[in-house]
Amino acid sequence: MLDLYFPSNQKQTRTERARNTIRKAIISHLFIVSILFLSLWRFVKFSLANLHHRRGVEVNIRDEASLHRLRILGGTIKANGNHWRKLMMADEILPPHKRGYVDASILVTTDWLAEHIIDSNVVVVDTDDPSEFAAGHIPGASNPPDNYYKTSLDDRTHIQGPEQFAKTMESLGISDDSLVVAYDRTGGLYALRLMWALHYYRHTNVKMLDGGFQKWESEGRETSVDGIAADANASATFTAREPDPSTYAGIDDVLNAIGAADSTLLDVRTDGEWEGTNKRGGKRGGHMPGAVHLEWVNFHTGGDVPTLKTADEIRALLTDRGVSTDNNVITYCQGGIRAAQAYWVLKLVGAANVRNYDASWREWGNNDNVPIEDET
Repeated sequence: MLDLYFPSNQKQTRTERARNTIRKAIISHLFIVSILFLSLWRFVKFSLANLHHRRGVEVNIRDEASLHRLRILGGTIKANGNHWRKLMMADEILPPHKRGYVDASILVTTDWLAEHIIDSNVVVVDTDDPSEFAAGHIPGASNPPDNYYKTSLDDRTHIQGPEQFAKTMESLGISDDSLVVAYDRTGGLYALRLMWALHYYRHTNVKMLDGGFQKWESEGRETSVDGIAADANASATFTAREPDPSTYAGIDDVLNAIGAADSTLLDVRTDGEWEGTNKRGGKRGGHMPGAVHLEWVNFHTGGDVPTLKTADEIRALLTDRGVSTDNNVITYCQGGIRAAQAYWVLKLVGAANVRNYDASWREWGNNDNVPIEDET
């Protein structure tokens, strides 16, 4: 019977201990529930903020601690804040066919590429700098040593001649029957340059990966650091055909466009280049007489996963500068790279007669026989 006997104070102590244990358990569970609720609330707030940001409303997100807790509690989301932010943005991006473009066929999605990347005729080209390519790229992609496709690294004025361009394309694995998918990390700057260069030589079976490498990576798709350098001895056969005159403008075309009521010169350089304070090593600064200034970066969304803006957004930018897609438009920059991006943007919103002045300011600014406005 001794084992059933407890002094009254000992019985109370044990009872109180049990109550304390229950109390602590309740408090602990309530704490966990409150953390989950707070994390969920901040997650919803973050999602809505990103959505508003995509619609042009400025939102200040200061606290991501709850997102980190949510990643841990959920167990399915990576702990890196930048990755989560990119993933959120990638999920919210409107697919190309919903952006109101006149023809969105030049763009492919990451889903499409994942499905077709092993197709025998698909050639994926990472058009960024070799250092970025080496840091990580889409498996199987090739990378050009010169993503301007100019005659040399010293002479950056004109696009490569047909024989040199054919060899460059062949070194990337591009044949006459290839479907080229170009991508970059800069809102289409270098991918659309390659697209323009291929169209210049009449190879029109080329697409740009919407959202570029950032969207591919943010979705957790496979990447590689195994370099696939351009191969001068590649077995591909590429034919550079007669240049398509509808894609490019020469110096005489630009001279004829100055002052013409049906023509627009669109300068997509930086403010400093436009004003002449940044000559980029050239002889003269300033801009072409009567030109309209709209820097190329305005055509993409920026952010962690840059994509081209919607057709309505692009048209609003053009209208604000007095640019009509019904006019003959010549785009120019320093060397036809940014101008090539603008060329395709204008095509997406219905400009039928648009050309890229490939030699651009590198030629114009060094020619004493052509006019310059606000010359420096």
